[in-house]
This record gives sequence, C-alpha cells and structure tokens, in this order.
Amino acid sequence: MLDNLYLACVGVSRKRFSFLRARRNDALMAAAEDLVHMVHLDDVRDTLVAELSYGQQRQLEIAMALSARPVSSCSMRPLRASARRSVGS
Repeated sequence: MLDNLYLACVGVSRKRFSFLRARRNDALMAAAEDLVHMVHLDDVRDTLVAELSYGQQRQLEIAMALSARPVSSCSMRPLRASARRSVGS
C-alpha cells in the first residue's frame, strides 16, 4: 500500500519515474509515509491493496487525493465572497 502512495507522490511531482526501489531517505517516500500516518493506516502500510478492507481502501483513496496537495474549499470562500461584491458593485 505504501508503494501505491509513493507512486501517487511521484505522479504529482516533477521527478522522473524510475523502476528502482525508492530509498527510505527519499523525500517522496517520506511524503508517502506521512500520508499513511495522516490517514491512520500505519498498521497496514506493507499490505497489498487487495487485502485492505473497504474502509481502508477509502482511506487510501483519500491519502492519494491528498498527495496532490489540493486547494481546500475553505480557503476559496473569501475569494468567492469578494468576487460577488466586485460583480454586484
């Protein structure tokens, strides 16, 4: 499962993909390990995805989405409010 998150981190970075196994001190591997901890999947980090429960697979999907570092909708609310004011004025 950790390998899937590592590949998600590689996919959104500008780093070239390599078939060589990532080293533990690799920054993207560290980011993948942080995501595993963030979604509370530490105890199944070396488990195959097919062996994860349905809920754990959803947690993995959330971690993969977070690997892209999306802009939160909460930070967009002030922009939307100011845009409405400028359009209505």
